[in-house]
Amino acid sequence: MLLVISLVLFLASLSGILYFWFRYRDSITEHIQSNETDYFANKETKEVILKNRLKRKLVDRFAFIVDYAKPIFGAVSSFSKSVYDKLREKEREYRVSAEKLIHERKKNKEKNEVINEKLEEVGEIPKDDDETKEQTYLDIISLDPGNIDAYKGLASLYMSRRQFEEAVELYRHIVYLGDKGVECFLEEAKGLSALGRYDEVVTALENALDLEPKNPKIIDRIIEVAILLEDKSYARKFLKRLMDVNPENKKIEDYKMRIDEIK
Repeated sequence: MLLVISLVLFLASLSGILYFWFRYRDSITEHIQSNETDYFANKETKEVILKNRLKRKLVDRFAFIVDYAKPIFGAVSSFSKSVYDKLREKEREYRVSAEKLIHERKKNKEKNEVINEKLEEVGEIPKDDDETKEQTYLDIISLDPGNIDAYKGLASLYMSRRQFEEAVELYRHIVYLGDKGVECFLEEAKGLSALGRYDEVVTALENALDLEPKNPKIIDRIIEVAILLEDKSYARKFLKRLMDVNPENKKIEDYKMRIDEIK
């Protein structure tokens, strides 16, 4: 009997619950959804608030850094501009210099080609046409005032024409330009001998002998000039040197006799 009563009461309760659920189900669902929407809405709102707050802090701090760094950035910017301007100026100067150098090299190349052509022309000029040779050498020197080949050619031409004064000056100028060869000093001595300037001849020969101390031909010429100047001690000095350098020289006995005749 009690079991039947309990079963009836359970069924009645379950029926009431089911009736209540189906009767108010929509209202309950709407209430739950409404609460969930409010919850998520509140959560999103909090997130937005936090993000905005963080942004404000970042903006404030960045603004502080910018204000603090402005003078530094300004100085760096000014320095960088100054360096950049100097580099641009140096670049411009280098470019102008490079262009000038290229132009000069091209000009020199063209000039050297003309000079070489003229030097070749000299060899084709007839031997008796001294005026054309002279003018050609002068043309080369006008293009290149330091052209030693042209000076040597002109000096040799003057020697052959017995223009000894001009020849001597040219040989001295060649030495001044840097060609201090024995041949220049010997040719200078020859021109000076023709002019009778024997003291200067000795100087020129001694310069040649400094370059070739054991050259018997140069010593021979110095002895000849010394005998001509009647300088016995000077002549004996170089005779002894000749005997040391070339004891088999056939002129030694002749030199001894001529030196002894000097009073």
